[in-house]
Amino acid sequence: MPVPSYRSPVVICQSLTSVLPGAGSRSSRRHTEPVTEYFTPAQVVDRLGFSHDTLRYYERIGVLEHISRDRGGRRRFSTADVEWLEAVRYLRDTGMPLDEIRRYSQLAKDGDRTATARLELLLCHEKRVSDHIAHLNRQHEQLRQKIGWYREHLARQAARDHS
Repeated sequence: MPVPSYRSPVVICQSLTSVLPGAGSRSSRRHTEPVTEYFTPAQVVDRLGFSHDTLRYYERIGVLEHISRDRGGRRRFSTADVEWLEAVRYLRDTGMPLDEIRRYSQLAKDGDRTATARLELLLCHEKRVSDHIAHLNRQHEQLRQKIGWYREHLARQAARDHS
């Protein structure tokens, strides 16, 4: 899919990096950033609003990988894991289907050589989100018109009742 002419790929990539934590390569970040903090599943659930079942499911389907364990065998999430999950949350909240998130995750694991494919995937999703917003705006306008009609109707009715 070609990049729309109104936005340069550099601007898009910069905005994605600032908005989507983990938009860069996950694998390279794990090896270059020192991990100094770990989070329990309960902390991740509280922070991101996922359920425990969702965290396990994301691990099972490959959206989330290599979760370390403490000495007792309990899962612990690194800062990079939480940042990645924040990106997943953002994508889910914008309506991205789980299959596409899984695809995005796979591409991210392959590093910078898949940046173009990830950009294309995000641009397709952005188009769907924009189309959905336009649809909602049209519906919102119809709702406003209906509310206006009722307000006018009730005002006319109240005026008749008072005369």
